[in-house]
Formats: sequence, structure tokens, C-alpha cells
Amino acid sequence: MENMKLVIAGERVHGIGYRYFLMEAALNSGIEHFRAVNVLNHLQEVHVFVAGEREQLQEFYEFVSTNFPVDASVKGVTRHDYRGYIPKIESFALVFNVGQMRTFIEVGRSLERKIDKSLEKQDAMLEKQDLMLEKQDAMLSKMDVMLEKQDAMLEKQDLMLNKMDDMLKKQDLMLEKQDAMLSKMDVMLEKQDAMLEKQDLMLNKMDEMLSKQDLMLEKQDAMLSKQDEMLSKIDEMLKKQDLMLEKQDEMLSKMDEMLSKQDTLLSKMDAMLSKQDETISELKNVRSEVAGVASRIDKTNNLLEERFSKMEKEIERIKKALIRAGIDV
Repeated sequence: MENMKLVIAGERVHGIGYRYFLMEAALNSGIEHFRAVNVLNHLQEVHVFVAGEREQLQEFYEFVSTNFPVDASVKGVTRHDYRGYIPKIESFALVFNVGQMRTFIEVGRSLERKIDKSLEKQDAMLEKQDLMLEKQDAMLSKMDVMLEKQDAMLEKQDLMLNKMDDMLKKQDLMLEKQDAMLSKMDVMLEKQDAMLEKQDLMLNKMDEMLSKQDLMLEKQDAMLSKQDEMLSKIDEMLKKQDLMLEKQDEMLSKMDEMLSKQDTLLSKMDAMLSKQDETISELKNVRSEVAGVASRIDKTNNLLEERFSKMEKEIERIKKALIRAGIDV
């Protein structure tokens, strides 16, 4: 029986089930003594110690030099002499499986802690979303009140326009009456021309008529002054409407700012959801790696069971041979 040491170095040879892969290869080659350890130097390394017949060691070396696990990144495999102790592969497999199970338990606990932390963050995010929705509802209710006030203001503006239309109609009616009065005055002047011969008799009447005309002119002046006052009030009303429109423009600009902030908040929420998707993807990758390692453990256990079965059959065969030879066992 000869001993052999192999050093497998590369960028990625740890944490991918490489030692299970090597133990399976040793079993397939019929090697009974095996040990493998992970070593970290400037590169990741796996040191493999095997003992067996020369042909078995050569077969194992050739296989390991040309075959690698799927996720491995190997730079090279070097062969060395070794004179130290190498345990039986069954003993190493038992100890190694216990260590791997402890590692799986630690990984499972770490994964559980990460999941709990992720759920806590999701709960906090949902609470913030609920708060945001409540604020949006309050904002919408305020906007509804504002729209109701705008509708009321528009109704008042319509009422004011209707009153202005009525006022214009009355002014048109007054102008029509003034035109009628002027036409009557023209008729009166014509009659005055026809009655020049009767001027002497009608001087007193004309004096009275002139006084009445003076009174009418005074009333017209008063009416014109009232129209001027009404025009000034209309100008003030227009100024107030301009001020109201400016306030409405300010309110619209504030609403635009609110919409912009909401868009920024939505973009941040999208970024948070993207990070959650990345975390879930990483968790799925970890689960797939754990499933792959578990599959390799099952396969190695099956090989060990076959090995133990063969050993038990060999022991039975030896016992029968000794009994036939007359040796008591």
C-alpha cells in the first residue's frame, strides 16, 4: 500500500462540495484510506491524502486531474509524497458528515435570521406605505374641499356676470329713452320754428321749458356720475379677480411640487422593491447550493452503505472459509 498527497489550487475550490466530489472518486477507485482538508493560501486549496494500491492511486490522480465539480475554478493539481497517517475513508466520512451537518445548521440559522430581518423590513415598509396612503387620502379630501370652493367661486362669478348683463341691458334701455327724448326734442324744435310768430305769447312757456331742460341736464349729469362710480367698482372687481387668479396659479404650482415629490417617492419605492428582488434571488441561489450539497451527501452515503454491505459479505465469506478449515471463530 502506498500513500499520496494531492494539492488542488484555484480561485474557487471551497464551499462547492469539492471534498464530497473527491471522496466519491476515491470510493469509485476502491481506495480505503482518505482524508481531505480545505487550506487558504494566496489561492484556495484542497489537500487530499489517500492510501491504496499503486494502480488505484494512479486512477484516482488521473481522474482528479481532469475532472472537476461544476462550480469549481481550478488552476492546477500537484502530486506529492506523503508518509503520515491517513484514516479509513469510512471514519473520515463519518466525521466529515458530522462537520457538514453542523455547517448546514449554522447556514440554516443564518438564513432564518436573514429572512426574519427581511420580513421586519417589509413590515416597516408596509407601515410607511399605509401612512403615505393616509396622507394621500387627507390631501385628496383637501383637494375636494378646494374644488368645491372653486365651484362656489365660479358660481358667484357667473352671478356677477349675469348682474353685469342686466346692468348693460338697463343702460341700453336708458340710451333708447334718451334717443326717444332727443327725437321728441327735435319735434319740439320743429314746432318752435313753426311757432316763431307766437314767440311773444309763448316766452313765458319757453322759459319754463328751459328751466325743465336745465333740470333734465342736471339729472343726466347725476346719472353720468353714477355710471362713473359703477365703472370704478367694476375696475376694482377686475383687480380682485386678477388677484384671485394669481392665487390659483400659486396653488397649481404647489400642487405640481406635490406631484413631483410623489413621483420621487414612487421611484424610491421601486428601488426598494428592486433590492428586495435581488435579496430573494440570492436566497434562492443559496437554497439551490444547499440542495446540491445535500444531493452529494446522499450519493456519498449510498456509496458508503454499498461499501459496508460488501465488507459484511466479505467477513461472512471469511468466517465460512475458517469454519470449513476447522478454525473456531
